[in-house]
Amino acid sequence: MMVAGLQAVNYDDKLSARWTALVTDLNGRLAAQMSRDADAGEITPLSDDHEGLVTTLTDMIVMAFFKDRSLRPSEAESRRMLANVKTVWLGTWVAPNPPSHRGD
Repeated sequence: MMVAGLQAVNYDDKLSARWTALVTDLNGRLAAQMSRDADAGEITPLSDDHEGLVTTLTDMIVMAFFKDRSLRPSEAESRRMLANVKTVWLGTWVAPNPPSHRGD
């Protein structure tokens, strides 16, 4: 469904606007949370540009999932992609003691 939706945003202005609004809202909420957590000393993000960081990561994650669903790799390769997405996401926030996903 995500693949069809992402393909459709190029052809349907209403769907494109809705997708953009959803992603923009998500990114704003995540950036605000990152700022609150950083201000509280709970995390040390890799950049002070929390909005830019979250926006770029969200775009990367969406494309990784889009590629995964489009190419339909083996289940093991899909798990590997997901593990790497988790590692990059947690590493960017520099959360203390992020879990290891090597065994996934």
